[in-house]
Amino acid sequence: MKKLSILLSALCLCAAAWAADLSRIPAGYDWAVRLDIHAGGDSPLISRLLDNLFPRNRETLARRVRLFKLHSGIDLSQDLEEVIFLGNRQLDDPDLVYVTGRFDARLIAQTLAMRGTRKEVYRKTDIHTYRMQNGSMYFLALPTPGIVLAGSRKEGVLRAIDCVAGVRRGLPPTAPSARSLVRTKSRIATMYTGNPQQFAVNPILSAGLALATSAELTLDAPGHDRADFRITLHTDSPQAAQGMQQALFAAKGLFLYRKEPNELAELAKIAHIAAKGNDVHVHFPLNAKLLLRLCKTMQLHEIGQVSEQDLRQAEAFMKRKSGTPKNRPAPKKTPPPRAR
Repeated sequence: MKKLSILLSALCLCAAAWAADLSRIPAGYDWAVRLDIHAGGDSPLISRLLDNLFPRNRETLARRVRLFKLHSGIDLSQDLEEVIFLGNRQLDDPDLVYVTGRFDARLIAQTLAMRGTRKEVYRKTDIHTYRMQNGSMYFLALPTPGIVLAGSRKEGVLRAIDCVAGVRRGLPPTAPSARSLVRTKSRIATMYTGNPQQFAVNPILSAGLALATSAELTLDAPGHDRADFRITLHTDSPQAAQGMQQALFAAKGLFLYRKEPNELAELAKIAHIAAKGNDVHVHFPLNAKLLLRLCKTMQLHEIGQVSEQDLRQAEAFMKRKSGTPKNRPAPKKTPPPRAR
């Protein structure tokens, strides 16, 4: 989860009316996470949290954003508007990253070419294959202005290109995950999962979540000191919803009794649980102080160090590849031939 935490921390610093067209997003994924960078940049609560989370790490974070731009040509502080993660495995291993914003496609292509990426063309779209430091491959494409597709699985990127081109059916508006991906005012992040049991941290909670067929999680920040975290758990019947509600009450009592893990005990204390029809609704009203404590517990403020030497080496590499290395002597002018 640490890789995902670092990425989420960087994205939260980015500050847009362009929203993802659901018909262009491929279906068939077990979970989806959507970050509204525009809403996060406009939220006074997020600004307040960042000021408290990164008082000493602002420079480090700025260096990491700068290094990312040198590697990819994408400026995390200016280019992004919306980021959607889609996957079938762990949350820190998405199959596809679907990004919308304002991108300089020529600069990105040039930067990737200088990084030695292998390029192939699919439906008139360049697909850049980039080898990571750990040896794994990563694929990146810009199928149309305003959209960047990336992922560690090539077939996922190709399916997404088909959806953007309109030759493959994208996510239907009636799909369960579609509700979680629709833009809403002050909504910073949403998540849909078809496997709610991945959040089970004890046997009681596991038994309760086993009755859920899917779940939606939302985070709204409507004010300077207030945020609302909500979970909606879907079941097949009112009876299943009542059973899951009782299991959640039991899990809440267990967290309060044990008082550990600390962050779960704090969330359990403020949780409001209610069953309605086939669904169970859980509401966590958060204030800035509690939200800051939870972020620190999740280590969202820990960022990998980037030194000035790392930046200088990356910049020198890019200069050499572009054919304008530092200290290169100016070419000598050839004198014109003498007239006889």
